[in-house]
Amino acid sequence: MLYFFKNDKSVVKLPSIKHLYSSCRSANVEFLYYNELTKELHFRTADGIRTVSNDYFHIFIEIFCTKIYCSYEDYIRKEFIMIDAGANRGYSALYFANNSLCQRVYSYEPDKETFSYLQKNMKLNPQLSPKIVAKNVGLFHSDDILTFYHHGKTDGINSTDAEFLKRFDKKRKNEMVPLQIEVKKASVELAEIIQQRSDEKDIFLKIDIEGAEYSVLTDLKAAGILQNIYLIFGECHNGFEEIMNICGDTFECVFLNTCRIKGLYNFIIKNKNL
Repeated sequence: MLYFFKNDKSVVKLPSIKHLYSSCRSANVEFLYYNELTKELHFRTADGIRTVSNDYFHIFIEIFCTKIYCSYEDYIRKEFIMIDAGANRGYSALYFANNSLCQRVYSYEPDKETFSYLQKNMKLNPQLSPKIVAKNVGLFHSDDILTFYHHGKTDGINSTDAEFLKRFDKKRKNEMVPLQIEVKKASVELAEIIQQRSDEKDIFLKIDIEGAEYSVLTDLKAAGILQNIYLIFGECHNGFEEIMNICGDTFECVFLNTCRIKGLYNFIIKNKNL
């Protein structure tokens, strides 16, 4: 393990470092260096994607080592446009953009601190960043300024729903810091994207927005946008049944995985009419 981390003893003292080591080795991810001044780790994936992370690297592992989104690739049939709702640090955007059939990724991430990492990761990948349009806003059912509960030590459990966060991560609920974030009406944002794309391209929606997925999907359905989306996948946090209730008979579930936390599911639903 010390050899893998370039004999940097400060790295092997980081929390969960054994998990990072085994994950990187199994996925053939190369560790490049550790910047002790900024506390940032730099990697290169087997596909040549450069990434940077601090010592909270669990989402990096999910995207590039565990490859939690690999199942969506089974439903790629032609060139597509990806809506990346809940872009986090940009790992998913780079993962999608690296697919040769992906023409554009529209990424939405409202947390400014997390978005700064997204920008760093874009700069590290000039071969992919031209395909990515990144916005420091969230998707919601209306334009608004919301209170966002942020956990400074992680970047995976932020939400506008304080009660949701308490259920999701009880040990850290007292460490949540309220921030102000900007959100945009999802149906308006996606309508502009749909108008610009040609009919030859599918639209995929990856959604992982910590409890707001229900209101966003409801807004898209009410505006007649949902019927234009070929594939919706990601996480739902307060049960899967409501996802299907919102999307209706137009969509069929083709993948479902129950996570260890109550109400949390990974899913893929496909538009039967497209």
